[in-house]
Amino acid sequence: MMAKVTMFGTLLDDIFDSYGTLEELGPFDHAIQRWDLGALHELPDYMKVFIGALFDTFNDLEKEIRGEGNVYRVEYLREAMKVQSKVHYQELLWGHNKYVPKFHEHLQISAVSTTYPLIYVTSLVGMGDIATKEVFDWVIKVPQIIWSASLVCRLFDDIYPNEIEQENDQVPTSVQCYAIEHGLSKEEARLNISEVLLEDEWKRMNEELIKPDQGIPLAVYMPAFNMACVMAEAYKQGDGFNNPESDMKDNVSMILVDRVTI
Repeated sequence: MMAKVTMFGTLLDDIFDSYGTLEELGPFDHAIQRWDLGALHELPDYMKVFIGALFDTFNDLEKEIRGEGNVYRVEYLREAMKVQSKVHYQELLWGHNKYVPKFHEHLQISAVSTTYPLIYVTSLVGMGDIATKEVFDWVIKVPQIIWSASLVCRLFDDIYPNEIEQENDQVPTSVQCYAIEHGLSKEEARLNISEVLLEDEWKRMNEELIKPDQGIPLAVYMPAFNMACVMAEAYKQGDGFNNPESDMKDNVSMILVDRVTI
């Protein structure tokens, strides 16, 4: 399920960034917010295919976990997917209107559009009895540990921007917004974000792990922290997510594929 939802999150990002028009993406987001196949008649075929596959996947998941009494978890996941579409649409409107948000306003949207909150909710769906309804209620409010992990993802991604995305993207990155707001060059902004803001978020995550919220098991915190660590590894030598020549493929193979010699 994690792989499927990550795939849908990536495809959703591509539809908003590269394929859909403003006229198409309004009804597209509306169909996802309503979660209604009846709202698809105005959409191009590829959007219909995407939404149909998305809805089918969530329906299959409901059937799969119904016997465990955890169907309510899918509703939280569905809401997280709706939020994902909503923030992508907001970024689209910013670009269309040539709007340059303040740095923290940018992060309120762009940290969520990383898909990290969505992926985190997905990680809880199959976690077992430890992920209670109270945990999901806590998660859906985006507590500090999830917010910091999402910020780490966004800031790493914008410090090492993909050249193709830069050419196509009409919305300034968080680095560009920071530079404009503080009267800095892009390099100065990158340095400040890397040495100060990112370090602050690592400290906040460590504080959360040391003093977790009452009633929330530490094991629930770890996926968020681990996802931030994955991002740090992916961007250790530049954009390892989009660059096929990076060390990421070898590192993943070493962990998951290659035999361990004893």
